[in-house]
Amino acid sequence: MLLDWFTIFAQILNFFLLIVLLKFFLYKPIVGAMQERKERVENETRELREARADVSRVKTELLSMRTDLENREAEVMAEMSNFIKDVAKKLSVYENGYRLITNIGNDGGQEVPHIHFHILGGTKLSWGKATADANPKDMF
Repeated sequence: MLLDWFTIFAQILNFFLLIVLLKFFLYKPIVGAMQERKERVENETRELREARADVSRVKTELLSMRTDLENREAEVMAEMSNFIKDVAKKLSVYENGYRLITNIGNDGGQEVPHIHFHILGGTKLSWGKATADANPKDMF
């Protein structure tokens, strides 16, 4: 059997050329994309850890503020009463009287939990009849 050295050499050369081309056009871009993805995941993981730490810090601060507010409840309500009185004076309803209403809970008509007050005045207010099927809006 006779060996064709030119064909063997061409096959070896083609094989190495194929490896170089695959490395340049396929392997290198895939490895680069994988590295970029790995870096992006690491960055996002770091940002999430930082955000989690921030949320934890803010939660601690809010719980502390809530505790402080609960401890000062009587003082805060006294300040609120004085503020309401000042508003009633500015609205010119303080001297003749006014009605102060707050909505608390679902049955009180409160849809979003928060504290607020309604000052009704400037006219003679009457009381509606409170019955189980009465609409509270029709009572005032």
